Amino acid sequence: MLREHAAHLQRGEGTVTLYAIIRADGSVDGVKVLLGVDDTLDENARIALSHWQFRPATRHGVAVDLGALIQIPLRRQEAAVLIPHQCCR
Repeated sequence: MLREHAAHLQRGEGTVTLYAIIRADGSVDGVKVLLGVDDTLDENARIALSHWQFRPATRHGVAVDLGALIQIPLRRQEAAVLIPHQCCR
């Protein structure tokens, strides 16, 4: 497992584990990275989660704040290589 995790880190991919508070209105607050991949991917996951909207938890039919652990799997995509069409060379 550790070797697999290290290999993912070298490739810049993996799963970012975050903690956040899902507010009674469904908004996300207090996002913290608990286990990251690298600074850039961690920050992108943190920012993305802060914009998500959830259906809030309820207690006795009333919406309440709830702390949540959220895992976001991230994969780097290869950059596209554009080759000009023959007519454009």
